[in-house]
Amino acid sequence: MQCANCVSVEDHQHHVNHLQSLESLELEDASDSEIEETNREILERIKKQWGGFFSEKWGDNLVLGPKIAEGGQAEIFEVEGGVDVIRMEFVVKAFKKGYSLRSLETQWPHGMLQSTPEGHLSLVNSSIIFAGTVVEDDRFAFVMYKYWGDLRKLIDIKMEQRSNQGPPFQEWQAISIMLQIANGMEQLHRKGILHKDLKTSNVLIKLDVKKRNPPDPRHASEFSCVVADYECSVGVMGTGFWRAPEVLVAVMDGNLDPSVFTEEVDVYSFAMTCYEILTGCIPFEDLHDSYYDAVLNGRRPELPHPMNSRLTELLCRCWHSNPLERPSFEEIRIALETIQRSCIVISETPSPNASHRSS
Repeated sequence: MQCANCVSVEDHQHHVNHLQSLESLELEDASDSEIEETNREILERIKKQWGGFFSEKWGDNLVLGPKIAEGGQAEIFEVEGGVDVIRMEFVVKAFKKGYSLRSLETQWPHGMLQSTPEGHLSLVNSSIIFAGTVVEDDRFAFVMYKYWGDLRKLIDIKMEQRSNQGPPFQEWQAISIMLQIANGMEQLHRKGILHKDLKTSNVLIKLDVKKRNPPDPRHASEFSCVVADYECSVGVMGTGFWRAPEVLVAVMDGNLDPSVFTEEVDVYSFAMTCYEILTGCIPFEDLHDSYYDAVLNGRRPELPHPMNSRLTELLCRCWHSNPLERPSFEEIRIALETIQRSCIVISETPSPNASHRSS
């Protein structure tokens, strides 16, 4: 199968960079009164409120290395050092100069903070955040585990290798990836954390170093997936056509009421993320970024055919126009586990011809 509207890796990156400008609400710069109070001083107050997740000790023991990525709000750096006996590869997400920690604090989902009274946040299928800290130039930063890259990057590599012919993964591999993402989202929702911007570029790849040295993410058995970029989700309003119809309406109307964003919004975005995994394509890449009427009128991306009928039914429920018709991530996980088991049974069942030949 060839995606009718597949783009090159370079064109896709340009498209992603354009979409990223819509991802979140702009934070206000620090006011004059806030400038008088340094981020390090604000961190001391936050530590008393939220506990061990915040620590200046991390910032004092880390040396920033080369910058490896940059967004509108923050820069990602490789880093050296650690705390106590912890010695592993880190990255630091350092927010740019001009962003007061007082303003940044309003962007953090409380579920993330409440779940880490004794230290770092580490969920099985969500990215590991070791600490919130202040680096030497008084910028606030999150200290994070270093992953290979994001799922969109892997999809682009695999599609390029296939010359855009066929999907990036076999169906059983795609189901495994979707199940891991559903697990991560179920964990976040149980913590009261809404993601609000789920897509493959916000899913990170963790390599299995036990399989090969160095491990290769092109082999499905050598990587796992974790949901990322949820740590500042309060002000986020999603990206383009990954947004649920109710969010698109709110964006068009300029209504940014937080009540618009529900768990069902994440479920819709999950379905669009699954479309990326199954096809390698960007949702509605043939439409202008702001042409939302098609979605509001019920149009959805075309899923591959043939495909597991139960998977098709599940994804159609996930992107239903009515949020109340969408399943929870617990339901999604259970459904995907059932589909996965059926795929294993089918693959392990010998054909009659094979049995006859072996007799």
